[in-house]
Parts: sequence; C-alpha cells; structure tokens
Amino acid sequence: GQNMVGGAVQDGDPWWNSEFAALSAIGDFDPYENACALYGALNEQRRQPRLVGWTLTQLTDVEYEENGLVTYDRVPKDLCERGGVVFEDLLGPDFIAFDWAPDAPVLVSGNQLTVPLSYAHWSGGGVDGRVVRVSWDGASPALWAEATLSGQPYDVVSFELTVDVPTGDSGLLVAEVIDADGERICANRVDVRFDR
Repeated sequence: GQNMVGGAVQDGDPWWNSEFAALSAIGDFDPYENACALYGALNEQRRQPRLVGWTLTQLTDVEYEENGLVTYDRVPKDLCERGGVVFEDLLGPDFIAFDWAPDAPVLVSGNQLTVPLSYAHWSGGGVDGRVVRVSWDGASPALWAEATLSGQPYDVVSFELTVDVPTGDSGLLVAEVIDADGERICANRVDVRFDR
C-alpha cells in the first residue's frame, strides 16, 4: 500500500485528489503558461489507475488567488487550447495520457519517435471499434500513427505508438481516441522539444 499521513497505509481503496490547480496564485507568473501546465497536471493524475476523481480549485479567481478558469470579473482565460484539443477533452470519463515527464526534451532517434501512452477507460462498456491516433498539430494525415484499442472497463492500459518526426526542434503532439462512428471520445496534447 501507499504510506499515508500518520503512518496509515492504503489498502486497495481508490484515491481522490480533493484539491489541485495549476493556474497560479498572485505573483510573477505567466497565466498562459500556467494554463498549459494544467494539461500536464491532469495528464499525471488521469493516468493513475487508482485515482478515481479530483477537484479542480477553483473555478473563478478570488481576492488572493488567481488560479481560476475565469477571472475575478468572470472573463474566460486562455486555457492553452491548441491543435484542436480543447479543455473539455480532458474532463470526460475516458482519457488519453502521454507517459513522459511534462516539458522534458524527448530523445529522437532518426526520423521517428516512440510515444508512450495510457488510456484510462472509465466510461464503462467495451472499447470495440475505438482507435487511438497520434499526429503532429492534430492534422497532417501523412504523419499519423494509429492503433486499435483493447482493454477492460475501469482500467488504465499502457502502450506505445511510433510516429514520424517533423523537421525542426519542437512540435505539438496530439493524441485522440476515436469511436467506431468516427466521433472523438477524448484527446490530449503535449509540446515536445526534440533532443537530436
């Protein structure tokens, strides 16, 4: 089990994160970069098989904390939505996670990149006909990699896909899960810096 406060040990119980945020408190910060960090925080939480829920604090900025999704005056913040991935893609019962450290350079060997992924399937039912697709900037079919998903409901399955690497020293990598009807189930994205 996991060691807990006061020497208690977790005995197979599900986890619940009762409070987290990544949009910063008042101080010297870049709100856009902090919103982008929220993707990494959600990615880390959602790929954990025992974590069944979390509470994002808070929805709005308040007097002494600016870590809401909207400002004190209820103006929506820029939530770092790019590559066709929007914040709502991170909030459903199913989640596709990148299994490497946020903001870490990724070693590229030749012209291909192996992408470690996890699929958290919490919506119940089967995954028949679902595929996971990885692409750069959520476009360019020439650079897609795709695989059929397998797994049981209420589980996290890890796997890898290999994708061709674009030129340059960085790129926006998008992963999405598509059902048999071509509808998006969930999506995620990560900025990748190449260490060639």
